[in-house]
Amino acid sequence: MSKTINLINLANLEKAYVDCIDGTTTNSSVFVQNMILREYEQDTKNPNLFAICLRLCGNNRHMDAVRLTDFDIPPICAALLQKPCITVLDLRYNRITDTGANVIAAFLKEDKLMEELNLMGNNITEVGASEIASSLKVNSTLKELHLAKLDMRDFGAERIAEAMDCNQTLELLDISGNRVARDGAMSLSRAIMADCSLVILDLAFNRIQCAGAIALASALLTNTKLKV
Repeated sequence: MSKTINLINLANLEKAYVDCIDGTTTNSSVFVQNMILREYEQDTKNPNLFAICLRLCGNNRHMDAVRLTDFDIPPICAALLQKPCITVLDLRYNRITDTGANVIAAFLKEDKLMEELNLMGNNITEVGASEIASSLKVNSTLKELHLAKLDMRDFGAERIAEAMDCNQTLELLDISGNRVARDGAMSLSRAIMADCSLVILDLAFNRIQCAGAIALASALLTNTKLKV
C-alpha cells in the first residue's frame, strides 16, 4: 500500500472510529480521536515519512493519555481494518486483559499492513499471549512484537515458539519480564535451531534457569543471525 493511500486512509480513520463507537463519547474515545488527528497533522508535514504510528500508550502524561481497557479495543481494531494505514500501534501500559488480546489477535489475522505492535505492561496472561501467538501463524507483515512485562509464563512462550515455525517475517520479539522459566526457554531454543526469522530476542528478567540458558546457548551455535 502506497504512502499516498495510507495518508488518505489516515485522514478518514477518525471518522471510521467514530462510526465504530456509534458516536459515543468517553474519555478514552476522545483520547483515541485526538491521537489519530495528531498523527495525521504530523505526518502530512513530514516529507520523509516511512511509518505511521498510532500512539495510544497509557503512560504518556504529555498527551493527556487515558489507560485503555478491553472495551476500547474492538472499535480501534474495526476502524483500522476499514481504513488500513497504521504501521506501528503502541498500546503500552494500558489495562488490556486476555479479552482485549483476543480481539487484537483476530485483528492481526486480517491486517495486511501493521509492522510493529507494542503491548508492553498490560494485564495479559498466558491465555492472551497464546491468542497473540496464534495470529503469528497467519500474519505476514508484523516485524516487531513487544510483549514485555506481561504474565505469559512458560505456556505463552511455548505457544509463541510453536508459531515461529510458521511465521517468516517477525524479526524482533521482546518477551522480557514474563516469568518464563526453563520449559519456555527450551521451546524457544528449538525454534531458534529451526532457523526462525527472528534477529533479536529479548528474554531479560525471566527465570530461564541453567537448563534453559544452556539450551539457548546451544541453539545459538547453529543460528548466526539471532541476538539474544
